[in-house]
Amino acid sequence: MRLGNRMTLAMLIVAGLPLALAGWSSVHLAERELGTRTGDLHRAVARQMATTVGDQVRAAVREVKLAAAAFRFEGLTPEERQGVLRLVFRQTHGASAVVLLDDSARQAAPAVYLGQRSADASLADRPPLTDEDVDRLGANIPFSAGREVGAAIGPVYVASDGTPRLAVAARTSGGLVLAVELTVPVLLSSVGSPRLGGRGRAFVVDRGGRVVLDDDRAVVAARQDRSAWPLVHAALGGEEIPGRYRDPLLGEAIGAAAQDADLGWAVVVAEPARDALQGARALVRRTLAWLMVALLAAAVLGVLTARAVTRPVRALRAGAVAIEAGDIAHRVPGDERGDELGDLARAFNAMATEVQRWRTELEGRVADKTRELREAQELLLRAQNLAALGQLGAGVAHEINNPLAGLLGMTQILLAREPAGTPLRDRLAAIEQQALRIRDIVENLRRLASGGEGITLVPTSVGDLIDGALAVEAPRLAGQKVAIVRELQEVPPVAADPAQMKEALLQIISNARRAMPDGGTLTVSARAIEGRLVAVRLADTGEGIPREIQERIFEPFFTTKRDWQAKGLGLTLANRIVELHRGRITVDSAPGEGAAFTITLPVMQARTLA
Repeated sequence: MRLGNRMTLAMLIVAGLPLALAGWSSVHLAERELGTRTGDLHRAVARQMATTVGDQVRAAVREVKLAAAAFRFEGLTPEERQGVLRLVFRQTHGASAVVLLDDSARQAAPAVYLGQRSADASLADRPPLTDEDVDRLGANIPFSAGREVGAAIGPVYVASDGTPRLAVAARTSGGLVLAVELTVPVLLSSVGSPRLGGRGRAFVVDRGGRVVLDDDRAVVAARQDRSAWPLVHAALGGEEIPGRYRDPLLGEAIGAAAQDADLGWAVVVAEPARDALQGARALVRRTLAWLMVALLAAAVLGVLTARAVTRPVRALRAGAVAIEAGDIAHRVPGDERGDELGDLARAFNAMATEVQRWRTELEGRVADKTRELREAQELLLRAQNLAALGQLGAGVAHEINNPLAGLLGMTQILLAREPAGTPLRDRLAAIEQQALRIRDIVENLRRLASGGEGITLVPTSVGDLIDGALAVEAPRLAGQKVAIVRELQEVPPVAADPAQMKEALLQIISNARRAMPDGGTLTVSARAIEGRLVAVRLADTGEGIPREIQERIFEPFFTTKRDWQAKGLGLTLANRIVELHRGRITVDSAPGEGAAFTITLPVMQARTLA
């Protein structure tokens, strides 16, 4: 062999072998890191989905428990009980049937469910039940557990239409048991397909390993047993979850599983390893191509090429090690190059950026879902209290108004006949004052029970509402030496019933006035939020509200005022009016620092008035 050929061969070996080793090392590190990060992402997704599933099921149980506590069934006829059950059926999200059982597990009233699909838009999502479905519900109600511990969840079972169902039982205040059948797909509506690629999959199993939720409806209907699948077996058995494993459907796969400790259900997410490591395989192809180019030019450029390749590969390796150590903000240099190594650096940096974006997005979603769940729970509790108060208010307004009118009329007649300054006239005046107070309470109860009847939304100036409310309270505020500070910005009109919204502002202003018996300052401000909302803030310098009772101030008849005229319905009425206007009231207060109530209302739009 000629010397030139031997030198060329030696150069090829000297230049090509290190480059091949460096390429293999970088590809191996990139594939390992990509597999590790993909597994970490799947584990985070599985944990988040398991938390969401558990929270939703527990929220459904709390909803049924609140319904059982809010209504009293004792002393009602079966027909009256069935009427209450219809109300529970409408108010419980995802309910397909509601049953009331006595202490012998017999029906205490006719069960409420749909025999056929309802034309009512509010019930359009409720599935109809057959007699077989009703019998299956009766066999799966956790009657004994619900009666003993207050609320219990039954096992998952499949209805005649092939969808999974879940029975929840809760003990009522009268010793009866309220049972509600829930559709599992509705309860688990937030369990969607995560970012697992085109062939990725996710499913939920119960504590026995049987499928609760899957994209394949036939699998759910058959309650397929997947307890022997690697991820399911590991999750239910409390064993270590394998990162890469052999999936019965996907073959070689990367996945994760997480179990909710209370329910015992497990969420499994998986993706074919080939899809997950596709970027690493592209890296292999680019490395091989670069190796061929380097071998062709090795005779004259071997040393220079080796140096040019070694430096960025080392940077890639350092980047892979940094990311493996948890520094996902690390980026490798060299992405400004126009060759294959620049492509590799850009691909690596793009991968790191995507992983960082995934983690940030996941953390944000978890925080948003947690906040939404907390707000939904608060709104549900308020709605339950107002529903119970609405029933009470309707009955009280009907039963008390007539005798109260007679009592007030007779008292006023006696007052007209009695000369001034006599003890009897003073007593009659006290009776009249108390009767008028009762009438005010009954009127507020009637308003709370109205459910929005009589409210007409029209374009309304926020400044006019504030001026009107302050004008009514101005004499009392001045009498108590309360200064008014206006900080009103130019805001668009809102969709409101002026009389009702003025009443809500009056209740809050009156509440602020009572909080400042020795004088103070009431600051009223208004501002627009992104052109969609208007926020009205009323801040006083009173004694403030302790944080531990701030969640209760909108409850009916709850008051901390020492004033005997305080009825505990003002803030409840204000909150009800604002909710009927599709708005919201929030409070910010601390003891000794005053209280600030903020009313947020939507800006008047065409669809708002529809």
